[in-house]
Amino acid sequence: QAKSARVIDLSTTDVDISVSTRQCRLFRSRHSAAELNLLRAKSLAAIDNPIQREAYLGILHEPKRRRERAQGILRTLHEGGAVADEDRRFAARLCFGGALLASHRGQHLDALKGYEKCARMLEPVVLEGYPTYEEGMLMYRACDNLLGYYLQHEKFARAADFVNGVGLVAQRLLDLHPDEPEYHRLWGDALLENAIVHAENGDLDRGAAELAASVEPWIRLYRDLPSRERFADARRAVARGMRLAKKWDIEQRVPVADWQREFDADGALSTDLRESAKRREDGPVWLEPCDLERWPTITYESPLLRYRLQIPKRYGSSPELTSTARETAHVFRGPWPTEWLIVSFMDKAQPGADMKQWVEAITAMVGFPVLEMTSSDGPLPQLVEWRQEAGLEHFAKRVAADEAHAYMGLATLPGKEAHRARLYILLVRRGTLAWKITLVFESACVPGMPPAMVNSNDHVRAGAVLGRLELG
Repeated sequence: QAKSARVIDLSTTDVDISVSTRQCRLFRSRHSAAELNLLRAKSLAAIDNPIQREAYLGILHEPKRRRERAQGILRTLHEGGAVADEDRRFAARLCFGGALLASHRGQHLDALKGYEKCARMLEPVVLEGYPTYEEGMLMYRACDNLLGYYLQHEKFARAADFVNGVGLVAQRLLDLHPDEPEYHRLWGDALLENAIVHAENGDLDRGAAELAASVEPWIRLYRDLPSRERFADARRAVARGMRLAKKWDIEQRVPVADWQREFDADGALSTDLRESAKRREDGPVWLEPCDLERWPTITYESPLLRYRLQIPKRYGSSPELTSTARETAHVFRGPWPTEWLIVSFMDKAQPGADMKQWVEAITAMVGFPVLEMTSSDGPLPQLVEWRQEAGLEHFAKRVAADEAHAYMGLATLPGKEAHRARLYILLVRRGTLAWKITLVFESACVPGMPPAMVNSNDHVRAGAVLGRLELG
């Protein structure tokens, strides 16, 4: 009303004002030297709208400020100083993200240190306070990823030093929120990992007790709400319990007969257990060559990516070429959203690195193993089944590989149409050359279908594509 406001020149005053939303910064009156350099870049200088320009600048410069803040918090903790819970949460999230990135790059020691730092920073918040769902899950994932590294590499003696973490976090969350189903699932997973560690270290009595207890949360959730999804979850837990009990020869110490009565009335789990044992001896069915009239293929050879493969005719013979600093890929697409064939190639692979991180790091970061099938602004496909295959010795010998890993799963795609995708991922390394081959197609099977029907409907189609793979 007094009309005393006036325009000022921000470059010649010491006014320091910042306007931000939860997502980005909209205005700032003063900028650091680094920010001024970014503002001179063509990509930002070409933006006329000052609010949009400031938002982009904040996004570009934010990672550096976040790292500097986290380093300051870590320094304070290392020196024994007091740190606010909010700062602990911030630094823990940053450490976890850095650990995931290090894991993807094969820097396993850095990844393990990052997970441990994240867990230790959240320890007072989660184990002594009243954590949010996000904080509890973040600490659990940090402990689980740390433990998971040693389990994957079968370093069970070392895993024993870290296995208590998952149990402590899961138990704390369950005590605080006994009606939360997700925490019952975490508790079941934590008990399972404890069972694996103790049984593989020779304590079969403790391993048997924990294995039996790990199945109970899944059965209890199904009895509380008898839905199809919870039945499938409980059945998978029972199948896993039966498989491990047979592996450790402790079937008399766990209630296998009770599990079978309720969840294996048709004998399918017992049959699948026998089929799994055969797969471990002979290798996956879907890597065996075959020819199908209803699934015609053509031969495709790439001197650039050094492979020769059968391509489904409906996927075409002109792949899209993509490239990053680490890998080059051919992407074939079929007419359906479930149809993909992706061949990724690295010529500078590290023989000592954990090759499985090529799949598992993406799954951990994104939530789905095939990045090309995900969208940044939409719901993710949901994995219904997912397992790592065993018995690849024969296949590795056939393609002259030093190392080979394989994964198989089933997923449902988001949207009105109920698309089910069968996923196959094959990892192969020969010296410093490495390939990741991803095959996806529309599945003819529903979850829980007998293995013989999955073999005759889905796996034979994968065999027609991958069974004659040649690597140069």
